[in-house]
Amino acid sequence: MLRTALFAIACAAITSAAYAVGPTVDIVIGEKADPLEKFAAEEMAGQLKKLFDAEVRIGVMLPNGGSHLVFVGTNGSNAFIAKHAPTIPALKENEILLKSIPLEGKSALVVAGGDARAVLWAVREFGESFGIRNFNDLGDLYPSTSPEFSLNHFDFKSKSAGPTSVYFKRKVLGDTSPLGHGTWGLNEFRVYLRHLAKDTAATEVDLNVGEWKQGRPYSGPLIATTGDTAGRAAFKGEKFFDNPEFASQTSDAGRRMRAERLIDEIVAAGNEVGIVVKPFEKRVEDKVHLVSLLPRLPDWRTNVSRRVSAGRSGYGVLQVYEDLLNPICGTDVAPRVVAAAEFEWRVPALIDHYEASDVTAVRPQMLLMHFDSDEPPPAWWGEARTSYLNAMNEMYRANTRAREGGRTFTLYYARRFEFAFEYMNAIEAIRKAGIAKRKGDKDTQIAELEKAIDSVTNACNAMAAVARSPSDRGVIAVMNEYGYRPLLKLLEEADAAQ
Repeated sequence: MLRTALFAIACAAITSAAYAVGPTVDIVIGEKADPLEKFAAEEMAGQLKKLFDAEVRIGVMLPNGGSHLVFVGTNGSNAFIAKHAPTIPALKENEILLKSIPLEGKSALVVAGGDARAVLWAVREFGESFGIRNFNDLGDLYPSTSPEFSLNHFDFKSKSAGPTSVYFKRKVLGDTSPLGHGTWGLNEFRVYLRHLAKDTAATEVDLNVGEWKQGRPYSGPLIATTGDTAGRAAFKGEKFFDNPEFASQTSDAGRRMRAERLIDEIVAAGNEVGIVVKPFEKRVEDKVHLVSLLPRLPDWRTNVSRRVSAGRSGYGVLQVYEDLLNPICGTDVAPRVVAAAEFEWRVPALIDHYEASDVTAVRPQMLLMHFDSDEPPPAWWGEARTSYLNAMNEMYRANTRAREGGRTFTLYYARRFEFAFEYMNAIEAIRKAGIAKRKGDKDTQIAELEKAIDSVTNACNAMAAVARSPSDRGVIAVMNEYGYRPLLKLLEEADAAQ
């Protein structure tokens, strides 16, 4: 009888926990709120739901029932914020405010900006205060441990738009390489524009649609992704690497019509978040793209000066990375990421010093050009390879230390550095194979070609393991089209000549 009672109590406790819900939060906006303010309210609702499993309602009136209240907007657009203006400081353009206020015994928070765009930045600051971190490549990453819900501790005002903001008015999305914007679908553009609105003062985007108007995703051939394709898993059964919006169109006319609709949809997506998208047409005849295949870690060093100027003396690079990474990865990850970054930062300096940007530029001969050279592999290639190897090892060490949620960040860059390490191995082996061919050393030629093919395969598989975007898949596609397949052909020719 006692066992039965205890079992019933345990089941009741489990059931209660399973059906436990988070706080109820009402977000109150102005009746004539700017579209950006509405977007900001939606962003905050999403944050509250993911962070605290909250039940969130957005409205223009104070709720009748008891709940936590958040007032989102400006002094001019939100009457409730204006009503409490005597207890909150006035805000100028670009200034943001997060301030807890007493309101009839309820928990209330003002999330305000000096203008509509600053309101959006205030919402981002709210999320960051609870550990949300945003990355261009990976999107919003949430803290690995759920924080405690509270709206009572805020008293923050800032003239800046936050620690990661970069101020500019216009951005050009004109890259037509297989790694570039031409391969993005509507979802990628929507995510990017929402990120841009939250993180910068950009108000205009110029979008090159010259290739789309011709029914092409980018300047270059459609690349087959069936059969013997290194890293094929990243393409999930698709026959070609293509813009996902165009892939179902079987005719040139259909692709051009889809392009027209896609352009209109991207313009509309920009309008939703206060960014004007201006399409322009420019065909790219030159098949050389200066977009680098090699990875770059986010460089947060510029955040040091902002924090020091805010009165945080002794604040350095490690402290910046700890602030950004500890919530999503845990406390032991930042030192390893800083070490990885210091190794990776050496490579662009080497490329600049030796004026060697062609080594990583995307083009049909990007790998085979090394086969045709009689110059021995330069010493800096070895330095770059070692730097990427060390960066990869540090990121794998970071990955073993990261909490489960933070491994999205650490594993992505560990694999990207693995790709770069194998890329440098490949071009060195290709150079040695070409030299061996012209010396008549067939055995060395074949051995080096086999090494190069193995390295290209390993590089593509490393990327396929973490590919998240069309641009990631574009890296794999060009490595197959301009590397793996031509190298297999060279190997077949060398074997036949034995």
